[in-house]
Amino acid sequence: MTLSPDFVFTQNNLQDFEDCPRRFQLKYLLRMAWPAPISEPIEENDHLIRLGSLFHQMVHQYYLNVPEEKIASNITDEDLLTWWKAFLMQSPVDLPKNKRPEIEISMPFNNFRLAAKIDLLSVERDKKAVIVDWKTSHRPPRPAYITSRIQSLVYPYLVISTGSTLNYYRPFKPDQVTMIYWYPAFPDSPVVLTFSAEWMEKTINKLTRLVDEIVHLDLEVFPLTSDQKKCQFCRYRSLCDRGISAGHMDDMEEDDPEENSSLKIDFDEIEETPF
Repeated sequence: MTLSPDFVFTQNNLQDFEDCPRRFQLKYLLRMAWPAPISEPIEENDHLIRLGSLFHQMVHQYYLNVPEEKIASNITDEDLLTWWKAFLMQSPVDLPKNKRPEIEISMPFNNFRLAAKIDLLSVERDKKAVIVDWKTSHRPPRPAYITSRIQSLVYPYLVISTGSTLNYYRPFKPDQVTMIYWYPAFPDSPVVLTFSAEWMEKTINKLTRLVDEIVHLDLEVFPLTSDQKKCQFCRYRSLCDRGISAGHMDDMEEDDPEENSSLKIDFDEIEETPF
């Protein structure tokens, strides 16, 4: 099963492949819809997803200079109001003044394209860039888990490599870039990542290896994950004979990229770096 030449790699599909090649195949190659919940209880999980989407929209409006009182006027959920107050009081400060919310970046990578949608990119041209990602998890941050995610590779790699329009497409040095994961439910516990030339080399090698593995995986059925705990929170579990019932949301990992609407990329609007 070959990839289309215009296939675009993102943190979501690369993470899905690393978690389970079969999920990647079903979701992105076969585009198979499968009506199963991600986790239980369904209502509570759906509520958290909806709040996360609303919070991202509100912060987006904030950085587009919509008045705070107008943004907050339609809040009816107490949890969302708590998150919003935490954002206003304790969100990252001292960010470079040149800010772009919901910025979408793309560049050529290993004969395909690599793309990301970043919640907030803040840049001081030729000096530094700060990537901010809003994490609306109901669980406390786990830095080791966050660092291991593909998102923590793809986002800074793209910003370092392209500089984006905010830096006139001039690349940054790795140590000029910082990434902050900020949690409205845990505003005192941001996860801050920094980078180096060694990190950059390892990241290029890992992303290249993943893409090569996907491109050269010539099987009718891609392998299933050996970690069956991941199957509890995969909508394809019954299709793969890995159980019927979803796992409880309290046992989930910190976030669920598949259901995070803020990560959906509009490829018609994306900034493409042509090199």
